[in-house]
Amino acid sequence: MGCRGDPDLPDLLDTGWFTAEDAPGCPHTVVESAPEDGVVSWFYLDVPRVFTSTTDIGGYEAWLSTAEGHEVPTTMAWSVVDSAFDLVPEEPLPPGTDFELVVQDCERTTTVRFSTSELGLPLYDGALGLAGRTYRLDLGGARWVQPQGLSAIIAAFLSEPILLGVVYADEQRIDLLGAPSSVDGIGRVSQADAPTWDFPLADFDPARPTFSINADSIEMLIVQNGSDAAIPVSGFTLSGTLSSDGERLGGGTLSGTADTREFAEAFLRSEDAICELARDSFQLSCEPCPSDGAVFCLNLVATAMTGTRQTGLTLVTRDP
Repeated sequence: MGCRGDPDLPDLLDTGWFTAEDAPGCPHTVVESAPEDGVVSWFYLDVPRVFTSTTDIGGYEAWLSTAEGHEVPTTMAWSVVDSAFDLVPEEPLPPGTDFELVVQDCERTTTVRFSTSELGLPLYDGALGLAGRTYRLDLGGARWVQPQGLSAIIAAFLSEPILLGVVYADEQRIDLLGAPSSVDGIGRVSQADAPTWDFPLADFDPARPTFSINADSIEMLIVQNGSDAAIPVSGFTLSGTLSSDGERLGGGTLSGTADTREFAEAFLRSEDAICELARDSFQLSCEPCPSDGAVFCLNLVATAMTGTRQTGLTLVTRDP
């Protein structure tokens, strides 16, 4: 157990599992993996994860290689709470490349074949052509990781997209402007009449067009049935990767600490409604808000966010 053994293992099944012999009572087994076998759109910055039946570090061995057999240097990082380990590459995986994730437990060897998507490949036309472009970011379709248990409610209320505009970009830096959006009855998106979010200059390389930006605070706008309310978010961060043609964005992440008071008062008729729901239904506790210390804040984390370019729309700065 734990040794790779003979690479020419017998009886390769169509599912990608090898079994040399039955091992009744074996406690250390692979449950599932992310990515799954056959995935062709794995984001190059995401780290492969393997879920296991036990958290015995010595019960498993895993490695990652290209389809041509070149091993990728990785480190195994365990999460005891999740009963899983990440296989962390020393360098980001190359986009548009085929890989094999191989895991050995005490029963069998599992081979997961997957490919990274093309997100992360160089921009065709460099960075200068990005200025003036605006992207619609789909919050409703993102994967809301926090607050745990409240993800469906958060996704429902944050269904309106946010806008991200490129003010300037070159071979080293990118200047981005964010704004709430307004969507009319036939789905046309425009910039909402609300303050914009001016982000500091961020590092940028058109050869690997991934960006990460932050702001001390922003206000996200929630619109439902003709009513609207703001959600102030402190410590706001946003990242993403542009496609080679600059027409779309993927692998997006968003995080920050959200003040739920105005939102809860406007739509749930009590400023502490969200915190009560979090506490009573999901055993989550609101925390003090950075603005005044009142205990009405929750951490927001969203991943797998995507965006599309809005042709003809250029953001303009609007002060508070």
